Amino acid sequence: MKHLLITTIAAVLLVGCGEAQSITKAPDISIQNAATIGHIDAVKQHLAAGADVNAKDQNGKTSLHYAAYRGRTIIAELLIANGADVNVKDGGGDTPLHYAALFRRKEIDKDADVNAKGIAGQTPLYHAETKEIIELLIAKGADVNAKEQDGYTPLHLARRGHKEIVELLIAAGADVNVKEDDGDTPLDYANDEIADLLRKHGGKTDEELKAEG
Repeated sequence: MKHLLITTIAAVLLVGCGEAQSITKAPDISIQNAATIGHIDAVKQHLAAGADVNAKDQNGKTSLHYAAYRGRTIIAELLIANGADVNVKDGGGDTPLHYAALFRRKEIDKDADVNAKGIAGQTPLYHAETKEIIELLIAKGADVNAKEQDGYTPLHLARRGHKEIVELLIAAGADVNVKEDDGDTPLDYANDEIADLLRKHGGKTDEELKAEG
């Protein structure tokens, strides 16, 4: 059941949902807090009272950021149905999809920008750690060779033993010899198991590439 919830939060941001129903007066709790704790009636009351669904708190986060963070699928659907911006960025530049990918949710789906760059220039793919989320992001057009601020790609960051993820990235067209800003390739960082996999697909170290001219 827990796995089912975890593998449902990024699909709402790309697919959408039906129209929500409204209730009456606004409660004392903020809409962001209501989304965080899963108080759907409070969220509905805020919406019925005309609350700004895209209002940000002091951290620049909207209620949809918190719904994605906590895995509140039904609330995420409700917010999106009422006009929540799926590509809104928080104070660090992250969208709800960054949170959905980071926390293994699969709910943030409707028209979400899978290549939006957040903090340190990282896209949601950098935060994804499960096969389901990575496959979803790639299917929606995630750039497997997108570089963050130091020149790393998702393949550089998958070097520590996530063999299945490395295989997914390579199958989707990840450059096995891409260099980060210091000139290192994914193979320069890889453990033995990942190194064998990278070499199988033509991966080389920076020194080996230099020796080839």
